[in-house]
Amino acid sequence: LTSTAQRSEFFTNLLPKLTTEETVSYPVYDRRGITDVNEVIRNMEKAFSIPGGVYNFGAPNDKTMYETAVSVFSELGLDTQRVKENKEAFRDCPRDMTMDQSVLQGLGISFTDTAEALAEPFASCKKYKNVMNVSSPSLRVLATAEPSGRWILYILELLGDGAI
Repeated sequence: LTSTAQRSEFFTNLLPKLTTEETVSYPVYDRRGITDVNEVIRNMEKAFSIPGGVYNFGAPNDKTMYETAVSVFSELGLDTQRVKENKEAFRDCPRDMTMDQSVLQGLGISFTDTAEALAEPFASCKKYKNVMNVSSPSLRVLATAEPSGRWILYILELLGDGAI
């Protein structure tokens, strides 16, 4: 994986590999939170009632992206030896885009830690083991089937101009 793909597509790169034995590589010099958009939406109403200001509105993460991937693998009971350290990406300019949640928490708003929040959608895909990638010229989707036959779709990315 390239550093660009690793930093912009953590979920989409890791998800299809959960059902394989492939190794994955993530940077040790990159720290950032990954926030579930549903959690952002749930917290927006609360945010409208807090005083004006600048807030870190997103998931906390005290781990590197490598440590985050190891944590997700561990949480899902997968072989953590499949996660390899990428010591090249961001080596010359380490990146830390983590967010301090203390001010928001004091106002009654909180976000789930990145690794913990990521484990849930990954677990559903691993649990159902019926995973397929669907691509069109403008959309890439990953689908998993539940035992009941209901499909869960994860939109991985809009391609091109985003028109579907």
